[in-house]
Amino acid sequence: MHGYLPHFYARPSNAFTKEDVPHFKDILNSSIKREILRSMNAIFFHDFVSNFEPVVSVELFKASELNNIYDFHLTSDVIQREPVILKITCAFSQ
Repeated sequence: MHGYLPHFYARPSNAFTKEDVPHFKDILNSSIKREILRSMNAIFFHDFVSNFEPVVSVELFKASELNNIYDFHLTSDVIQREPVILKITCAFSQ
């Protein structure tokens, strides 16, 4: 498949807002890069990893907006509380 980027959904705390998205993305990218370097145990990957963003985007949705996507169903009591859901898109799947 050409052009597909893997993504997943996560439920943040109720206090999470749109203003938190950029900071969350930065922290997530930093954590993943640190783990890549640790698992490869190689210094020569440092330049590659330092310029690479494993998380392409983080989008914030109201849970009710996602209720119709494949295999994502919420009960009516959850929808009434209007929780938010994060869609996290990655640059690679592994």
